[in-house]
Amino acid sequence: MKHKIILLSLLMMTVGAVFGRNIAIDLTKAPPMQLGDAYVIAVEVLGSSAKSLHCTSARVEIAFALHGEWMFDFYSTTGDFKQVMVPFDKTDKPRVFDGGVPAYL
Repeated sequence: MKHKIILLSLLMMTVGAVFGRNIAIDLTKAPPMQLGDAYVIAVEVLGSSAKSLHCTSARVEIAFALHGEWMFDFYSTTGDFKQVMVPFDKTDKPRVFDGGVPAYL
């Protein structure tokens, strides 16, 4: 019985730590990086493929970078999908995620 209680407690702490991270962003304050600056970085990271893509969404998240990031969704007219993560902390590098299901679905 003690093992079950300990296991349940560890599970609850893990879930709290994972899902509790989103509280760290105060959406009542402006992000440390402006949207326009982040968009320029996102397009640069996409490189030549940016010519065939259009941005459909931009949002603030804390999914990949510790201090938060801008997440951009890009689609092409053929249905190709890419996400670009631009972290607020400039010591982290932007990342491109190819394909997959959009984060808001």
